[in-house]
Amino acid sequence: MENLLDKLDLILSLLINLLLIGSWIFTQLMEWSKKRVVARFFGAERITIYFPGRNLGRTMPVIAAEDFYAAYHLAEFLRNHRIEVNLKHIPVDANINFEPGSIVICGPKSSPRTKEILSTDPYYKFKEEGGLWKFIDTTTNNELLSPSDKQPAENIDIAYFGRLQLGKNDPNFVTMIAGLHAIGSYGVVHYITNLKVLKQIDNETGNQRFSTLISTYYDPQSMNILSSGLQMPLKKH
Repeated sequence: MENLLDKLDLILSLLINLLLIGSWIFTQLMEWSKKRVVARFFGAERITIYFPGRNLGRTMPVIAAEDFYAAYHLAEFLRNHRIEVNLKHIPVDANINFEPGSIVICGPKSSPRTKEILSTDPYYKFKEEGGLWKFIDTTTNNELLSPSDKQPAENIDIAYFGRLQLGKNDPNFVTMIAGLHAIGSYGVVHYITNLKVLKQIDNETGNQRFSTLISTYYDPQSMNILSSGLQMPLKKH
């Protein structure tokens, strides 16, 4: 009887260990699968996130809180999916060379290099008029002004989100995020730090260039993002 109980204890112990090992393997496979989705979408397992410094007459550049929060929360999302992340600010007016597979949170106003890359988009263009920035949908020539700049103002901003080549002779991709205001960039990060959203966009675009516009609703007091989503159709280039 004792031998039988010993054998049963041994079998039970083996089963528990097998279940634990199986659970660990399943968890690792799930984490690997999630990492693969994120790395495939952004094109690298080591990603540098760039965000702009602003020239306000000080020796050190000033970084908008919304830009910093966008970079920080995006980095947190990537690290949670086992992506190595490095954060760098873009020197004011510097013609910086972005690394392939990097993510740039910056509009054309703050960086000549960013302006150059964004200008290659055939569908959505930035335009400055009377000190205000807006988007032009080239397929319809419609102009899209940020609702926060209208009268009466609304707590909504619009931002660019796309994957573009670094140059005509450089096929490497970079992910571009650029709000008409900094809160819009933060809204894009709110939208894309969702594995389901990344899978949907990836299934629709594959490894091709693409671009779209994202609208963001925010609390004007706390500047927290309330919701974000597609403002314009996602277009493959």
